[in-house]
Amino acid sequence: SRDAPEEVAGPLLRLHGFELLDEEGNVMNGGADGGGVVTLATTRDKAERIQRQSQVLDSVARRVESTLQRGVSRMESATTRLGRVLELSATLKMILRLQFEARKVQDGSGLDLEAGGRGVDLRDLT
Repeated sequence: SRDAPEEVAGPLLRLHGFELLDEEGNVMNGGADGGGVVTLATTRDKAERIQRQSQVLDSVARRVESTLQRGVSRMESATTRLGRVLELSATLKMILRLQFEARKVQDGSGLDLEAGGRGVDLRDLT
């Protein structure tokens, strides 16, 4: 370390963004990585950029979540209305069936009441 202090302090100085110069004024490369020096400043810049990206993605996620929630509430509302329509349809179908059966009885073509119901399938009235 007394003979070549730059060998000891070089990596720490480069980490803080300083460059070591040799006697001719050229930048010394302390490692075999070929110039891909990572400094605290570049790491800080990268961390800030990632933080900004995180904030943007967070706002996008909130907007997507609210859009999905609105879609779910619309779907629930439509499902409820469809359930009501299906119940009403079943009720109307029953009413129409009863009207048809009543017309058959009134016209005399369905039940022969004087015959006592023999030979008549009473399941038709369901």
